[in-house]
Amino acid sequence: MGSDQTRRAIELAISRNTRGRPKTVQPGRKLSIASVAEEAGISNTTIHNRYPDLAELIRLKTNKESKEKLAQKAKALQGADQMVKDLREALAERDADLKRIAIVNLRLSNEKKALEEQNALLTKENDRLESANRDMLAKVSSPRGEIKKIR
Repeated sequence: MGSDQTRRAIELAISRNTRGRPKTVQPGRKLSIASVAEEAGISNTTIHNRYPDLAELIRLKTNKESKEKLAQKAKALQGADQMVKDLREALAERDADLKRIAIVNLRLSNEKKALEEQNALLTKENDRLESANRDMLAKVSSPRGEIKKIR
């Protein structure tokens, strides 16, 4: 290949790789001197030694792509950072709600215990009164002689 033909082959390889439409290398492979050399059908050293301007162009394009990808990732991270912040705020709200619920639950539990104790006392009092009522009914329904005793 002549010097002009080699330069043209490198330039076309750069173009195809940049557009993501290479003929030789795998599509999606990142732009590099090695991928351009493979696409152009020459060695890496040919680009480095005979075409330093094209090697620099490849490096600039690679850096530009890297910077663009880095900017995209930074933007995505900003969105993720905001999402994390929002989720942390929501979690803090849920924790506060949970604490309030726990306090209410404790208060209700204590009230339930007090009511159960009161119910037990009332049950005992009810049993005592029922027993007294049975005793009185037994005296009232007994033979007449006992009724006189009551009066």
